[in-house]
Amino acid sequence: MAKFTTTNLTTNLTINQDVTLTYTSASNPAMYNSQSGTTTFNIILGAGKHLSVPNARITLTGCTLTLKDNACLIDNGTILGSTAANTTVERIISGSAGSWHLFSSPVAAQAISGTFTPTGTYPDGSGYDFYAWDELSSTWVKQEKYKCNAERASAEI
Repeated sequence: MAKFTTTNLTTNLTINQDVTLTYTSASNPAMYNSQSGTTTFNIILGAGKHLSVPNARITLTGCTLTLKDNACLIDNGTILGSTAANTTVERIISGSAGSWHLFSSPVAAQAISGTFTPTGTYPDGSGYDFYAWDELSSTWVKQEKYKCNAERASAEI
């Protein structure tokens, strides 16, 4: 899948069915924007849909990639040009205020910020808590929105 046109500065491609891209080119990626300097290619994978690229790379330079709730991208090659600025993973987290949810980011050094963080406080007045698992020390690391440092929490949590 590639965007070759320069007529439209922005092209939106929404994938609303399960797709497997089998690609045999040794030089070109399976997904890319050939006019990345002057145009934008927005790729949106619909909620609950699967996109598999088993044998080729994906280049996101000049592209945006959005994975809607419960969408799945499986790439057995390489994804190039992906940054927090052009890649979005949307996930609906349901439950009542004060509920605990365990989830993780599939990428390194993911910031805990933006519209992802809940507003308000929990019923006990403590606010919300985020914990990251530190494999080296086998402890949970507590990270709060307005603290610059992390405090170690018990691995018993």
